[in-house]
Formats: sequence, structure tokens, C-alpha cells
Amino acid sequence: MSKRIKLPRPVSVSEVLKKVLKPADLLVTQQRAQIRAAWERIISDQLRAQTRLVDYQRKVLWVEVQSSLWMQELQFLKSKILADLNEILGPGVVNDLRFRIGAE
Repeated sequence: MSKRIKLPRPVSVSEVLKKVLKPADLLVTQQRAQIRAAWERIISDQLRAQTRLVDYQRKVLWVEVQSSLWMQELQFLKSKILADLNEILGPGVVNDLRFRIGAE
């Protein structure tokens, strides 16, 4: 059996987290939380029950919906939702909304 290699000292959790999490990761997490809060303010309870925010990449917000009926409804409301999001979050945070039907 080989000998165990001695480490110079134990590594603290905060040190590991500093190496793993970058400051940009924290900003993205905060931005996603702001987008979710804005979405909940804008969308009615009825629509919110039929949707789920699934991703946010390259200023595109992906929303999963329960059925094609709700997807069509959101397509009709898309320009108003984008305008409201830009009003709350500032211009350019969300440039587009994409909808897809999700599995329940």
C-alpha cells in the first residue's frame, strides 16, 4: 500500500469557495433572482400557475408552459411582458422571451 501524501495544512471551505465561485457567478445569480421577482410582479396568478422560468442566457429568458394554449396566450402578451420587464429591470437585461411546452 502506498503512503499517504501529507498536505501542508487543511484547506478552509471559504478558500475552496473563493476558487470555485467567481464574482461573476454571484452577479448572475442576483440577476436571475431580480428577473424572477420582476416576472412574478408582471404575470398574473393564473398565468404564473401555468409557467416556469427555466433558463436565462444571452439576454433571452426561456419560459416553460403547460400547453400550447398558454404558449399562444403568452405570445400575444410577449411585447407587453418585455416592455414591463425592461421598465422594472432596466433596458437590455431581457431582450427576448422564448416559450416551450414542458412536461409535467
